[in-house]
Amino acid sequence: MKVKWVKETPTEEGWYWIKYKNKHNEYTVCPCYVTIFREKNITGNIVHTARNDIFIEGPNHGGWGLKCHGKPCPDVRFGSKIEEPSD
Repeated sequence: MKVKWVKETPTEEGWYWIKYKNKHNEYTVCPCYVTIFREKNITGNIVHTARNDIFIEGPNHGGWGLKCHGKPCPDVRFGSKIEEPSD
């Protein structure tokens, strides 16, 4: 099955596949959780990967576009949503 990778951060919270370049300039593919936060009419996104990398975006965090350690990360791509298992 071929995965369609998109640059846009998902608009729905949940688990997704993510592909990004790590500190060794190699691509990492792993699950991530996308959190959408809203506070006093300000929205933003936090993406926490299974490899413990965190990306953030929002008006109080340097604007839109995911950033890691305050630097833009233009190589981040999202795959399909992962269904959470039911108990």
